Order: sequence, then C-alpha cells, then structure tokens
Amino acid sequence: MGKLRTYQEEIRQVEANLSLEHRRLKELQAETDALVSQIKEIEEKETYLRKFVNEKTLKLDDFKRKHRDAEGVMFGPDLRKLKKLQKVPDMKDWDNALLVVWLRKEVPTID
Repeated sequence: MGKLRTYQEEIRQVEANLSLEHRRLKELQAETDALVSQIKEIEEKETYLRKFVNEKTLKLDDFKRKHRDAEGVMFGPDLRKLKKLQKVPDMKDWDNALLVVWLRKEVPTID
C-alpha cells in the first residue's frame, strides 16, 4: 500500500507540474501571437512606405526629366543663362570666351 501512495503522490506532482507548464505554454503562445501580429504590422507599414517612397521618387525623376526636356538641356551647364554667351562666338574665339566665363566665375571682381 505504501508504494501505491508514493506512486499516486508522484502522479499528482507530475500532473501539477504538467498543468503549470501548460499554463506557461499558453502565456508564451499569447506573447508570441502578439509579437507576430506586431511584426506583420511593421512589415505592412514598411511595404507601404517603400511603395510611397518609390512612387515619389518616380514622380520626382519624371518631373526633373520633363523640366530638363522643356529647357532643352540634355547635359552640361545651361549656357543660355550667361548673357555674354547668348551670341555664339566664332570657333577661333571659343577658347577666349570660355576662359572669360571661367575667370568670371572663379575670380571675384573688385567693385
């Protein structure tokens, strides 16, 4: 009879431990579900923000391209803004004209 009681006590102890572990497992499962939900929300926000940034970048690039095409500037600086070079000099004077433009940009004038 003594062994039977010992076994019954051990069984009760194991059942109590099992019940405690089962409760802990449920708590961990609830925490895990909450974290998974947060991760999904973060991923959805990240996806939305990436899409938003990509759309804005495409619009900006399109605007820049249209603006550049409207001005007719394909590459390099827009020399039309320099009033002195509106009339294109002869080919032999180009070096001098470019030197003058460069000097005007680089050397401060004393007024």
